[in-house]
Amino acid sequence: MASENFYEGTSSGLYPDKDISYSGRVLAGKIGGTTSIQTANQLQEVSNLLNSGMKAVELQPIQEGVLEMIPKEHLKEINRLSQLTKSELSLHAPMIEPSGFTQQGWSEQNREDAERQFTNIVLRAHELSPNKPLPITIHSSAVPGTETMPKELIKG
Repeated sequence: MASENFYEGTSSGLYPDKDISYSGRVLAGKIGGTTSIQTANQLQEVSNLLNSGMKAVELQPIQEGVLEMIPKEHLKEINRLSQLTKSELSLHAPMIEPSGFTQQGWSEQNREDAERQFTNIVLRAHELSPNKPLPITIHSSAVPGTETMPKELIKG
């Protein structure tokens, strides 16, 4: 007997307004994966994920300089593979602080450098997917630190 005979599933938290039942089973094509952050050989990483049946892949060359090391031919081949497999791609930008803040403080030069790097990321994303928009994940802060609320503002 199949498990469907015992468990009909529950409503989906992702779509609470729709009558969708979730039985705990997910098709491999609905699961996504990420590439390794440690290699510029993103072509092999993407190929391995697509060969496993995944249909959503995020390239993660998040260490500075790795994205620039990926040959343009690899980006074109990754695009071709995603079209052949009808998979979706996204790109995780390197961890760059976009505001210009560093451990040493803020400078206009740092901000301009970050802007140039993000322009390069968008251009590389276009090489990866020239015919349709490609989602790019950008984190707003790569500078470690915390911000705390003054005690007098905390109601207790």
